[in-house]
Amino acid sequence: MSDRGSYRKPFRHRFGQKKFKQPAPTMEDKIKSFVIRNSRNGFFTKVNTLSFKFEITKDEAWSLAGGLLADNVLECTHDERGDAKLCEAGKLDEVQQKEYSRMGAKKNQKKNPKKN
Repeated sequence: MSDRGSYRKPFRHRFGQKKFKQPAPTMEDKIKSFVIRNSRNGFFTKVNTLSFKFEITKDEAWSLAGGLLADNVLECTHDERGDAKLCEAGKLDEVQQKEYSRMGAKKNQKKNPKKN
């Protein structure tokens, strides 16, 4: 027997070529996909929510949102308190209609509570 022993390939090299990981998405990509997913489901995303959700400062959230607005990826509107709400470009009217219908349903539910 030789001193070297038997040689075995490391496990990760046994099955052909290495598979390369795709680069991690940037914070801008994460925010863009989050806002687009919310708007497709009929919801706005407030800019202030981005700082909590992605653990970034409010200034960073505003600069990223501003960049996406400038690129016409997102649209913006404001609620009664003046908070900026984001949605996918071209979906503003659709999301507003869904929001109004949800708010109307909530008001009707408060006026006419179910009796058990």
